[in-house]
Amino acid sequence: MARKVGQIIARGDHRWLIRVYLGRDQETNKRKYHNRTIHGPLREAQAYLPRRLRETRLGPRFGRRKDPTQRIS
Repeated sequence: MARKVGQIIARGDHRWLIRVYLGRDQETNKRKYHNRTIHGPLREAQAYLPRRLRETRLGPRFGRRKDPTQRIS
């Protein structure tokens, strides 16, 4: 079974907390998370989570492009 690395947590009416696990701190051994609050419908939060997971896996340079036809070198 795959490990759950991202979560969507309801924080009120049309407010969602997105948490993405980033690993452990080398010095303190504490867990690190990326946290972002999305204001809007659940679908916005559901769209943001996979983008952030992709960016976390591939790095900010490859996570998203401004122009989809842009060539990655």
